[in-house]
Amino acid sequence: MLEQDLASIMRFLTEKSGSPAPYYNNVPEQFRIPAVYFPRPEIGSSGDTLNTYALDFSLFVKFFHRTKEDAYELGYTALNALLERRNRIPLIDECGKPTGKYIRIRDPTLRAVDESAVQLQIDWTARKPFADAPETMMQTYEIETQIKRSYDAAKAEQEVLYGIQ
Repeated sequence: MLEQDLASIMRFLTEKSGSPAPYYNNVPEQFRIPAVYFPRPEIGSSGDTLNTYALDFSLFVKFFHRTKEDAYELGYTALNALLERRNRIPLIDECGKPTGKYIRIRDPTLRAVDESAVQLQIDWTARKPFADAPETMMQTYEIETQIKRSYDAAKAEQEVLYGIQ
């Protein structure tokens, strides 16, 4: 679920970067710093398997601080926390408790985007089942066959002589 994935990522990054003030929708003009901003992710889609489709997410998280160096330190701390955990973010439930499952992300990137901001890009793929209407499964089956055999007298004689079955 998208909201569960996002909530898990937001919590992880906020905790691992030193708990800056989180912003989710719009950053107000007068915002507290240090801050982290979580916009809505960009989403692409594709077929995945015969039973699933894939949603490819790109989340561009911005870290703000008084200087570029301080903002970089926040972003770098979050980036390092992701890499130390082999690009796995613990999935949380609706109560905020770990489920024991993880979101696997692709290698993140960190870049400066302003004098006092850096951007951490996080990409991941979520696989979802198709919404198929339930179908009645096959209940019985019948198989009809016809077997044709040709009889080779020479072959039968060898089988008798040499004990071949």
